[in-house]
Amino acid sequence: MSDNLDPTIRRGRLSTELRRARAAAELTQRQVAEDLGWSLSKLMRIENGQVGLSKTDANALLSRYGVTDDRQVRQVLTLAMSSRRQSMGAYRDVLNPEYLVFVGYESQADRLFQFEQLVIPGLLQTADYASAVIRAVARHGTPEAVLQRQTEARLARQATLRRPDPPEMSFVIDEGALRRWVGSGPGRADILRAQLEHLRALARRSSITVQILPFRHGFHFGMMGPFVILEFDDVDDADVLFLETGRPNLLVRDKPDQISQYKTVFRDLQRAGSPPDSLDLQLDAILRELPQ
Repeated sequence: MSDNLDPTIRRGRLSTELRRARAAAELTQRQVAEDLGWSLSKLMRIENGQVGLSKTDANALLSRYGVTDDRQVRQVLTLAMSSRRQSMGAYRDVLNPEYLVFVGYESQADRLFQFEQLVIPGLLQTADYASAVIRAVARHGTPEAVLQRQTEARLARQATLRRPDPPEMSFVIDEGALRRWVGSGPGRADILRAQLEHLRALARRSSITVQILPFRHGFHFGMMGPFVILEFDDVDDADVLFLETGRPNLLVRDKPDQISQYKTVFRDLQRAGSPPDSLDLQLDAILRELPQ
């Protein structure tokens, strides 16, 4: 097992192993929680990959499930110990746990598919644009230090773009997101202008494809909300769907039917979007309309 795996990926694999072991023992979550004197929510969080697992708790579960195979015991204990390490966890003071789980998966994905309707996707944002968006949607009275930390966290996510083996990334962005002035005063669009030029530069990378969904396409399923689909080459890692529904967001794993539906939606949006090689012309047209 690679030592470079994000702790979130390790937690996902750990939860899969534990669910398999519980199913083989023909036990329900409630039975296990009661037998071990745990709350049901604790076991559910472990099996959902939301939290790490101590060696003591891992041994307790293995014992309850009757797991005695040395190889399986070593695998579970190794995953348990390594899953407790943190990566983006440094920002858990300003990001909710569900979102931290998502960015952990995102950092290790082999393929990413994202539809965004209101703003440029976070992975593609400039620092000024990210800061402006975060400030615009923050609750009134949010401390300045928190706003700065949230901006730092968003930019830290972009380390995914600098991986030696970056994921294949496909973005479909609604035209409105490219035309909405963000963070600039009346008559000014300097932040948006810089953001569009940044988007142009990133789209020239071989690993990144950007398509624009034009206004003329009309109403579509994607207007129900933005979403991200993550795929992994390793068969032990299930696909992940992240739905940006506001507070809270929704992370979906181990529901292949629902994820498959969103993959179909994304393919429909790709077909409706502009050809990737037309992005420069579209950006030029929008930039010409902006004040200097």
